[in-house]
Amino acid sequence: MAVVFWGLASMLVTAIVGIVLLRIFVTRRPPSGSDFAAAAEGFRDKEYELAEDYVSYEVKLVLFSVLTFLYPVMLLWLLHSKPTVRYWFGWWTLAAAIAVPVWVVLCMAANWCRVLSKGSMPLYVVVLPLLALAILFELQFWSLGGKGVVLLSKDCDASLQKENLEQAWWAIHDVYADCTQQLASITGSDVREEGFVARFEDCERLVHIPDRWTKEWRYLRQLEKDQHCGGWCTAQRPIWTPSSTAQDACSNTVAREMTTDIWRMAQQAKMYCTLLLLGICAVLLVRPHLLQELRA
Repeated sequence: MAVVFWGLASMLVTAIVGIVLLRIFVTRRPPSGSDFAAAAEGFRDKEYELAEDYVSYEVKLVLFSVLTFLYPVMLLWLLHSKPTVRYWFGWWTLAAAIAVPVWVVLCMAANWCRVLSKGSMPLYVVVLPLLALAILFELQFWSLGGKGVVLLSKDCDASLQKENLEQAWWAIHDVYADCTQQLASITGSDVREEGFVARFEDCERLVHIPDRWTKEWRYLRQLEKDQHCGGWCTAQRPIWTPSSTAQDACSNTVAREMTTDIWRMAQQAKMYCTLLLLGICAVLLVRPHLLQELRA
């Protein structure tokens, strides 16, 4: 629900800011030719009655852009909410989810400052962001397949990230083993029994925990909690969620997540942006004067 909220909120804020900036463009229609003729004939004191307010071309465009980018921006927020995406691909999804609304607002401001003309507005507000998103999702799509194959491999040295996670897991495993021994000596219980019930939070007060693998440990802890896995390359007992039995290796669960859920979302976003781009191009080819009609 939080992901949906942020996706809707970002585009809602974009719509509000864009419409507020463009309120100045909601103008009245110009007087008719007969009014000018009457004025030219000497009726200087004639009061021109202009037509009622109408929704301007710019406001139509910003509302269309909000509806267009609502779906891909929500998918970007959803992808960013996954620890696997943040660890393996960085924070580009969050950057893109913020950049799209900001770009739309900047284009509206540029139009207000007369930097962008009305004719070029659709290109900058809709087409260019769609093209950029389509390229980004395409790169993400192919990268997911490659990393999924690497994670499914039994070779732990298949990639640097995979090797680092394996080293990080065994480093924290040694710290946890030292901790359970100290806890067992304090409580007088068996080391094996203490390992079943000891929480890693208790170890932070007994043993020194180096910060070399902080990023990897944070990711592994989240995986154990969300994916119910243990170990990295091999199946082991979890460390942060005590269990009496070994769980599936976390590398396998991450590979399945990449090649199913995350891969599917990237494919959906890629197809959405690509098909919408093709649709816009087809409409403009069939009706090249459509933009002029909308500005009228």
